[in-house]
Amino acid sequence: MFAAITLIVVAAANSASAQNSWSFVMLGDTRGDNDTSTGINSNLNTLAQKIASLNPQLVIMVGDLCNGDALNTNSPWYPADGNFTNAAMKATYAGFFATWKAAMQPIFNYSTGTGIPIYTVRDNHENEDGEHAPIEVLKQAYQEAFSAYVPTNGPNNGPTDDERGFSWSLTHKNVTFVAADQYFNFDPT
Repeated sequence: MFAAITLIVVAAANSASAQNSWSFVMLGDTRGDNDTSTGINSNLNTLAQKIASLNPQLVIMVGDLCNGDALNTNSPWYPADGNFTNAAMKATYAGFFATWKAAMQPIFNYSTGTGIPIYTVRDNHENEDGEHAPIEVLKQAYQEAFSAYVPTNGPNNGPTDDERGFSWSLTHKNVTFVAADQYFNFDPT
């Protein structure tokens, strides 16, 4: 099943001078397969080292950070009781996100808050892997792991509809990035 992620990048006209040039990296789908024990791709740290060596001014991660197939019955993380909304599933995803952060440390050190900023947005694998309503404990695991590292200017329509830390926009020099978390209020109907 294909799930689209919404990220809009708008670049303003700028002179093509080397003095004004800058770069960013945009990547996605760093998840591992069902056979990974970490939920992330085993090559992620190597990729992070290469990205850091390029010295971009920022990194945009467009989702599928971890393997959302954890809720697939063939997955090693499938809960024995079949309960996808419990604390154990939240802890599983929190572990995936912690492993992802550790692998990305050559770019940004989440412990010290130093390095090249990484801006994330969720995709379907951060909401399990299916096209269905948000799984609240997975949303909470993501929010606790990443919302402090993205702009908090997303829509806020009340306590149950506060997308700050999920959807966001950012302008850096001559480029505006807009990230929309399409799974925040997903309705399969």
